[in-house]
Amino acid sequence: MPRQNEPLDDDQLGFFDRLAALTRAPDASFAELRTPYESDDRLPVPATVFNAVLNRPEAVELGRGTSPSEAPRAKEPRGGRDRSR
Repeated sequence: MPRQNEPLDDDQLGFFDRLAALTRAPDASFAELRTPYESDDRLPVPATVFNAVLNRPEAVELGRGTSPSEAPRAKEPRGGRDRSR
């Protein structure tokens, strides 16, 4: 992944454009969207990330190499999930 203020080359721009197109309708393209996260070395979250809000590096609790399907799920709000949406 590029660092802050690092210009993107044509390959990187194309890569992000493809991901952006898939995320426009993630439910419709879920399988196609999930594939790069499981197979592309540019997408796994590193063990430490930079928190720009707090201006410091922070450890990520998600295990390195864990796919999105294996990630811990967010807890539902008290009273259960709001199914009205």
